[in-house]
Amino acid sequence: MALEPPSGPFQKSGSVAILVDERISRERRAILMRIINQVRGFAKVTVLSGDLTEAAFMERLEQEGFDLVLAPWYRYLAWTRVEAFYGLSRTSGSTFAGYFAEPVLPYELGEQTGRMRALLIDFTQMATPESVRWVRNILYEGLRAGIKPLLDGAPAIYCENWYYAQGLGLRIDHLLAIPEISGTEWARRAPALRILLSALWSLIYEEGPGKSEFTQATTTLQSPRAYFQVAADSRTLVFKLHYSMPSWSPKEVVSAFWPDPRHPTAAAQLLLKHADFLRVHSIHENSDIEVVVGFNLSAPSETAHANL
Repeated sequence: MALEPPSGPFQKSGSVAILVDERISRERRAILMRIINQVRGFAKVTVLSGDLTEAAFMERLEQEGFDLVLAPWYRYLAWTRVEAFYGLSRTSGSTFAGYFAEPVLPYELGEQTGRMRALLIDFTQMATPESVRWVRNILYEGLRAGIKPLLDGAPAIYCENWYYAQGLGLRIDHLLAIPEISGTEWARRAPALRILLSALWSLIYEEGPGKSEFTQATTTLQSPRAYFQVAADSRTLVFKLHYSMPSWSPKEVVSAFWPDPRHPTAAAQLLLKHADFLRVHSIHENSDIEVVVGFNLSAPSETAHANL
């Protein structure tokens, strides 16, 4: 499946700098080059040695000002000047992301150290078209949010408001019964689907704006606690949860969803373990949180469950 630049107001020839991970095997490097070649279908790509120092790369960045920089995950976590170049508090524009092209265990990332953003793309377990789609969607700002950029065509999107004191059981039954899931390849992943929906439910009713003491003190019972969407095509099944957390800063959002083996049953950690992808946006204008999570046809969370 070949991806193209988005049409309409987002169409442009984006520029991507990819630093090659020099630690990976020849086989993994061939997979990485396949991904790079597909990215060339919708962007201008500059391939650089991953052995560059941050200072040397900054000289190149200041000259060329890439729209997206992709670096091996350990460089991404160690380098600080690239983020500063683009603006530590930016909410749009060019950006910096890490990737992993060999298996990485979650604990290898280390503890979260006050980052305001974290972008890590799987070039290992995901199928090549799935990884390439994430590169494209991060490169083009108009594709970074919502459900539609992750799906082909114009799929039906099912929507629901979540209110105080609702039950979860019927929600799971209704979800499994929609045509895009029932009787399809996605039905085989019903156990993981139940875990994801339960974890999203916990984000609202056990940890977030649906907690009874918070709700009764600040809002009426008739006000929605969250807004939920689900959609699927033959390659991707995706959930979206939108809710308000006025007390959270961007750093706290990153910390909440950072891999943490000390709290394996926390809602965010269940999403990280049982979903194939997770994207969280902190929307500073209104203190809202957008969580997008779901499955790919390649099912990396099943085939490589222990890995990041």
